[in-house]
Amino acid sequence: MRQQLLSEMNEEAMDCCADDWDGYGAKAISQDAYQMAHRFVCALPPHFPRPRVVTDPDGWFAFEWTRGSRKSVVVSVDPDYRLHFSALLGQSEHEGSERFFDRLPESVEGLLQRLYRI
Repeated sequence: MRQQLLSEMNEEAMDCCADDWDGYGAKAISQDAYQMAHRFVCALPPHFPRPRVVTDPDGWFAFEWTRGSRKSVVVSVDPDYRLHFSALLGQSEHEGSERFFDRLPESVEGLLQRLYRI
């Protein structure tokens, strides 16, 4: 899983290496953003399903897990050592921000466990 995610990140970084990559003023993916997202991928437990890699207009990477309508978790990796997350789990909505230092915060791991009932 990790190698696939890192490969997808490389492709996204190449597509988003200059400002305004989306035609709407998006910031380029920085080296710091790439390195922090790499650390996030390495912190993901190997038993979690592979997320979709997306780029954020702020110049960050985001990772999205989806299980049909009204069941998803999105984590944006801020190069300033923060994870910003939002989740929709049926009728329940969650959002927040946590410091990130190479270990997946319990709040994010808990949302992913609820999403997949791991």
